Amino acid sequence: MSRPTELFPAGAPRSDQEAKEFKDVIVARALSSPLPAQYKAVDYVDDILRRITEKSIGLLQADSILAAIAVVYAAQAPEPSAIHLSRIALILALFSCTLLAANLGLAWPRSSTVYADPDAEFDLSMNLCRVRGRRFTLALRVSIFAFIVELAGATASFLHGHLARLNAKVPLPICSRSRLSELTLLFVIDCDR
Repeated sequence: MSRPTELFPAGAPRSDQEAKEFKDVIVARALSSPLPAQYKAVDYVDDILRRITEKSIGLLQADSILAAIAVVYAAQAPEPSAIHLSRIALILALFSCTLLAANLGLAWPRSSTVYADPDAEFDLSMNLCRVRGRRFTLALRVSIFAFIVELAGATASFLHGHLARLNAKVPLPICSRSRLSELTLLFVIDCDR
């Protein structure tokens, strides 16, 4: 019995009958000794999937912190360019979070016979590995770019604030060319006395 393609597939068997079929196939596989070499390959790919999932969790946490910093910084930055850069960094960090959250979903095959056939299970695991690996790599690149954009915004804000403080301490004279020549002339006259 095959199910139609679903937009949001369930992360587990839907019925008790499907759960029993999965259980029977997995128990039969575990009791077979020795395990065929194909199952060892499946286990290796599943380890790779586990590592991708763990890395996705770590990067998801880092992106969440970056998004929080971008929100706070966009609300408090004095420089308009820093606000815009923080908003861009926020959008990029949230996009990366979306990609990484998709990597955390469970994937169940359409039928329990996938677990009975090592080649079918290997294909399922390899497809998951390939898709999740691509998503993780894209999310990593977007995260790095978001961090650089946020850093640029912070640098622009820092420089703006620093230059504003310097200008407040040492005001530059704003005068016309004729006024400047008058001041120079007065200075020269003062020096002659």
